[in-house]
Amino acid sequence: MHVSSHGIIQQYMLQCISLPIAFLFMQHIVIILVGPQLGENIGAAARIMSNFGMDELRIVAPRDPWPNEKAVAMAAGGSHVLDKARIYSDIYGAVEDLNFVCATTANFRDLDKIVLLPRNAMEECYLRSVNSQRIGIMFGRENSGLTNKEVNLANKLIVIPTNSKNRSLNLAQAIAIVAYELMMIRMQYRKGMNIDWSMKQPKAVRNEIEVLYSRVMMMLENGEFFPFPEKKQQMSDKVRNMLLKMELTSNEVKVLHGILRVLAHDRTKEAAKKDGEVKKDSGGRDR
Repeated sequence: MHVSSHGIIQQYMLQCISLPIAFLFMQHIVIILVGPQLGENIGAAARIMSNFGMDELRIVAPRDPWPNEKAVAMAAGGSHVLDKARIYSDIYGAVEDLNFVCATTANFRDLDKIVLLPRNAMEECYLRSVNSQRIGIMFGRENSGLTNKEVNLANKLIVIPTNSKNRSLNLAQAIAIVAYELMMIRMQYRKGMNIDWSMKQPKAVRNEIEVLYSRVMMMLENGEFFPFPEKKQQMSDKVRNMLLKMELTSNEVKVLHGILRVLAHDRTKEAAKKDGEVKKDSGGRDR
């Protein structure tokens, strides 16, 4: 059956009438710009976000002073996004209250991370958002992208397929592709696709995972788990990735803290017992 372009546009406009309800879920999805250099790019990003119904922007360590007049001039109808944008001095503060984080990258890095195309990534983000999870999508610097340290904070990676001879995308272009895919996924589910509600159980926010990670690392260091200093960073990254892949709930994090507390207590008792035996043996020999 032939469908005219006018008919397609009309169908799309009818769907858009009910989109504000779906936009409620966008409140759970945050765009994070890490180390942006140009105010114009931040403004263009805000404009794109507004085009696709996104309004929560977090900016980590912008190069130029904030607020930025060039960003406002470039934002056009997205100035409200800039008005409520939050500024952070480091990436940890920007992700600490999020349940799930994706990082965009132009390269398939040698990291133990699942790599997704934008469409697959946005479907997962959308399903998590309708299950009340807080989602973050990280975009890196215009000239160098995200560092490995920043990427390691993400649960999964997003790679946008581009020409291998010219892979670099403008910051706003990358956001536009991701935001467009998110809107298309949202429209498909509103047309009748079944939503997976299995993600409803609340996941731990990133700060809870980082506190757990710090505790695990302290215990490993006390237990001399890192005999080779040059490999400590690599092993530390693996430990963090393991915790992120587990997608722990807040209750599971509390259980693990309890387990670690018992293990630490037992280790302290064992060390004290050995110390007592050593002192006893030393005393016996003195006599």
